[in-house]
Amino acid sequence: MKRKIIGILVCTLLIATVIPATGNMTQIFSNNGGDKWMKTYGGNKLDLGSYAFETSDGGYIVVGTTSSFGSGEDDIWLLKTDYQGGLEWEQFYGGEYNDFGNDVQETSDGGYIITGYTESYGNGKKDVWLIKTDANGELLWDKTFGGLNFDSGSNVRETSDGGFIIIGSADHTGGPRGDIWLIKTDSSGNLLWDNKYGGIGHNHGFSIDLTTDGGYIIAGASFVSGETESYDFWIIKTDSNGDIVWDKKIHDNQADFASDVKQISDGGYIVVGDANYDYPYCNILLLKLDVNGEKEWDRVFKGYADDQRASSVRETNDGGFIIVGCTCFNNIFGISVLLIKTNDQGGTAWEKSNLEIGNEIVVSVEQTMDEGFIFTGYKTSNFNSDLWLIKTDSEGNVPRNRLITESFFLRLLQRFPNAFPLLRHLLS
Repeated sequence: MKRKIIGILVCTLLIATVIPATGNMTQIFSNNGGDKWMKTYGGNKLDLGSYAFETSDGGYIVVGTTSSFGSGEDDIWLLKTDYQGGLEWEQFYGGEYNDFGNDVQETSDGGYIITGYTESYGNGKKDVWLIKTDANGELLWDKTFGGLNFDSGSNVRETSDGGFIIIGSADHTGGPRGDIWLIKTDSSGNLLWDNKYGGIGHNHGFSIDLTTDGGYIIAGASFVSGETESYDFWIIKTDSNGDIVWDKKIHDNQADFASDVKQISDGGYIVVGDANYDYPYCNILLLKLDVNGEKEWDRVFKGYADDQRASSVRETNDGGFIIVGCTCFNNIFGISVLLIKTNDQGGTAWEKSNLEIGNEIVVSVEQTMDEGFIFTGYKTSNFNSDLWLIKTDSEGNVPRNRLITESFFLRLLQRFPNAFPLLRHLLS
């Protein structure tokens, strides 16, 4: 507890020294920073972004989910912006019920491939949904995959034969068992083969990458029965037919989830996820594996927050890594964005985090052509949320003039009445 109080006090005093005092309740985000900007998109309900990347024209494509627009309760939302985040076009895909977009990739014909799940179409309560569009987001075809229960697609990639590979989760019974599900299709989305990986309990597939030998690398979580009744990191290497070449499970006695994996320039793999080294709180685990899946090193990021969780990792042009996730100071700030840049051995080069009241989450990261980064997620306001798109420079900076009000400090004082005598004096 002392460490948390000291960390919050230091951050608060640093912010107070560089931001002019004001009584205005508004928080202002500049959108005119050239290579640095932030934009929100949405209506009066819940809207969020799941994945964004830079397109060949220097703009950005974003997939997410909207309950403000479209035809159903939730619809998949595809947005195309210019280089400063100005909206060029948008498309909605969905039916009467909940439809959710998890991933989008540009295809070799200049269009896009999307995966997620649908409750409006298909065989079951929730099915994997694969959507192919043209360059303007117009629907070309779509396919659903699933049984009678809850199935979902997490990641999709175009394969060298022009088809597609999807990683997700298959729920066989609607109860205590499910598998990681790998689905291979042809260029029209027709099923060629599928493989399931699992055992006792629920097993989840979160991320997939193509490997240089023509196979695939998968990251997810595997249920562990017995004393802990928890989850392991599960990393699976397959051949081109989805047959397992090797797999690794990493366990730290509590819930461990591998959220993202990528093959990197040396042929090995970088993995990021959550690990409970300070149970019940989560820490970020960054793991480097060699080409055979043997661990070369790992790094744990703890910080001052109650929880730190990682969503995505990418190798950067300098050989290091960028991690995106969230940090949570329970009952004080809510959930805030966390960016960590490391060197090639996982040592911290810089770290960025918000200290704002409310929930602001980013779930994907990609490096841009100007050495900066593009992130997407969501930003809450008045019990609603907007899709949030953030462009930073190479150091993770955004143009910002944050206005911190008296209510901000008073909320801190209510939480830690004896920790801020100077602030109590200033506000008395």
